[in-house]
Amino acid sequence: MAIGLFVSIPAFGLIDYLLGPGLSFSVFFLISLSIGSWYLGKNTGLGLALESAVIIFFEDLFMADESLSHLFASLINTTFHLVFFIFSITLLLELKQRLADEEQLADTDFLTGLANSRRFYELVHAEMLRSLRYDRPFTVMYIDLDNFKIINDTHGHDFGDEVLKLAADTIKQVTRQTDTIARLGGDEFAGLFPETGYDAAEMVLHRIKTLVLDEMKARRLPVTLSIGAVTYETTPQESPKHIIKEVDNLVLKVKRAGKNDIIHIRG
Repeated sequence: MAIGLFVSIPAFGLIDYLLGPGLSFSVFFLISLSIGSWYLGKNTGLGLALESAVIIFFEDLFMADESLSHLFASLINTTFHLVFFIFSITLLLELKQRLADEEQLADTDFLTGLANSRRFYELVHAEMLRSLRYDRPFTVMYIDLDNFKIINDTHGHDFGDEVLKLAADTIKQVTRQTDTIARLGGDEFAGLFPETGYDAAEMVLHRIKTLVLDEMKARRLPVTLSIGAVTYETTPQESPKHIIKEVDNLVLKVKRAGKNDIIHIRG
């Protein structure tokens, strides 16, 4: 793509030259500049802007006399175009960054920085499709922090928020970059582990429980974990909502049995 864009600039310049001074085609340089900046980054955009300015400068020289006054005017015109191109690139890239930030905010839990429930459901659905295509297992986990209400009632919600962030950061330490940890709301977390069979998932679940409990005990907090998980060795036919409900029901079983435990089944 980059080569094509850099070749397009002289082509636009030739068209502009052939049209003559009565009709300017130079604004169409922005097509290549915009595409290059948006898809290939700032450096490509600046390179295209500089190339465009050079083309415009030589156009001016070829279209009129070679007097010193005309040379000075050409330099002014070229500088104006270069500044305009750079300004346009800057605005375009700022727009792209703002759109990316808004998209990330829409997918992210504001407190912990984890994926939110909407994003988690999307990723579970995507993993179901991938599992169906490649016949690979995956595991879905659900975590509820036991006794978290005591933290809020005793220390206040600000302290409770810090405990939630501590739990989120600790869980993330155990997981891979390909895994997804989400906060579904309140003190409830979920995890998606692609290409993770039962035995591998069992190790991760116990590792998460051990590390989080260690962090809570070190701070003398009464928080424990009720964890439910399902490893799907064949792709489930149910919806992502049904899958999350299934692991949530396992957490409820853990709580009814006394909390602070793991129920992990094969789906």
